[in-house]
Formats: sequence, C-alpha cells, structure tokens
Amino acid sequence: MQSNLTLLKSTLSRVKDAALKFKNPGFSSYFFQKAEDNLKILEAKGDSVCPQEVQKLLQEYQELEQILNRQTTVQNLYYNDQPMVDK
Repeated sequence: MQSNLTLLKSTLSRVKDAALKFKNPGFSSYFFQKAEDNLKILEAKGDSVCPQEVQKLLQEYQELEQILNRQTTVQNLYYNDQPMVDK
C-alpha cells in the first residue's frame, strides 16, 4: 500500500512536469494546478486512502501523464504567441 502511494505521488509529480512543458500558459497552468490540487488532497488524507482508490488513481494519472506527453508535442508544434492579425 505504501509503495503504491509513493508511486502515485511520483506519478503526480511527473504529471506536473509534463504540464510545464506546454508553451501555452493556459494548458500549462490548468494541468499543473489539477495535479497540485490532487496531491494536496492525497496528502491531507494520508494513510486513510483505501488501496483500491490508490490503484484507481494511479492508473488514471499514469494515463494522463502519457496523454500530456503526447499532447505537448502536438500542441507545441502549433502554438504561436504572436498576434495573427495585423491592424
């Protein structure tokens, strides 16, 4: 149980790292804050989290990490912070 909880916390940390790779600050801050909030909730619950919930969250955030890694590549190809219309 404790090793899964530690693994979940490290997965959330990797999700935050993946979120920071977005060039778009909106995407970056949304996913970073989502992972940060869930990490705070997890730490507040402490050891009272049931093993089934930890396993479910672990799978969910591993999938999210993989999605974010793919999406950062695609989204960063097309992100442009320069205005597209000249006045």
